[in-house]
Amino acid sequence: ASAFLSLTQVLLPPHRFTAVPELSRRLFGQIERDEMSYFTKKQNSAPCPCGSGRTLAQCCGKFIDLEETPRTALEVMRARYTAYALGHNDFIRASWAMEKCPEGVLADPEYKWIGLKVVSAKDIDETHAEVEFIARARAGSRGAVRMHERSRFEKRDGLWFYVDGDMLEK
Repeated sequence: ASAFLSLTQVLLPPHRFTAVPELSRRLFGQIERDEMSYFTKKQNSAPCPCGSGRTLAQCCGKFIDLEETPRTALEVMRARYTAYALGHNDFIRASWAMEKCPEGVLADPEYKWIGLKVVSAKDIDETHAEVEFIARARAGSRGAVRMHERSRFEKRDGLWFYVDGDMLEK
């Protein structure tokens, strides 16, 4: 038996790697944790930040924890909002098309995300979709922030990824 652990044993619990292999592989080198969930029991039983009305565990938490793969662009967008709200850069980066993802920290800790409204979600074809949303935040000394965006998503190898978006009205 080898005295060394494999990368998958060190970075991801085994059930996570087998449940969502492609998304899990994109996270290598970014996740270091000992627990089976990013979230505490209290967080998991709290309302999901995306505003779905479900608990975090029943909604976006299962995607951020890599227990399930988002089936639609809308699910990816909601999970990305939740990841921004909770400061989970690993999921934000893993759900972003690699060629478009900026380097560095993505979730600004100064922003406290306080609301998400989905304006529309539509499939363009089998591998392209758009989601229009309005997200609200408080940004420290800058005050209230309102972000209205039409995001573009692309399905690659069976997984939906955020590609880019257009900022709409201010």
